[in-house]
Amino acid sequence: MAALKKLNAVLVEWQDIIDGGGEWSDDHELEPVTVLTAGFLLSKGQRHIVIVRDYYDHEGKRTYGGRLSIPVGTVVRIQNLA
Repeated sequence: MAALKKLNAVLVEWQDIIDGGGEWSDDHELEPVTVLTAGFLLSKGQRHIVIVRDYYDHEGKRTYGGRLSIPVGTVVRIQNLA
């Protein structure tokens, strides 16, 4: 049985929304936050990328843990770690 291809370890920098909360405020500034996510790049499509925290192979099948879908429009950059 052929080994499954290893996934690339990456660091993704992306913009996430921030909620100003439900309380009253006179502050008009509310900026998205920059998030750094490290993981393995599972897929990269036109609309989103999928990062997984971990994975393992057993008997020719792969199982994933901690999947995260990030919309492509929010991605600032993807840096290969390996």
